[in-house]
Amino acid sequence: MSTALRDEALVTSLWETHGAALLSYALRLTGDRSAAEEAVHDALVRAWRGADRLPEGKLAQRTWLLSVVKESRPAPRTSGFSLLRARALTAR
Repeated sequence: MSTALRDEALVTSLWETHGAALLSYALRLTGDRSAAEEAVHDALVRAWRGADRLPEGKLAQRTWLLSVVKESRPAPRTSGFSLLRARALTAR
């Protein structure tokens, strides 16, 4: 099997096994679908680039991927209204 096919198979397998859990976790962290998808994408790219360092076993892989999602997520997005309300509450 060529390296390209092996890499594609790895990412496909990781997505099929862990994708829903990763996306759900990232959505809870960011509150934004686009940011969550970006964090999951970053985790899968890191797994692909470091396939030789990816832990063995589904549970260890999920734990590693979730930690990468947490590290790579952007800050939660806050609406302008929430920012104004927070400023008003802290000004009291």
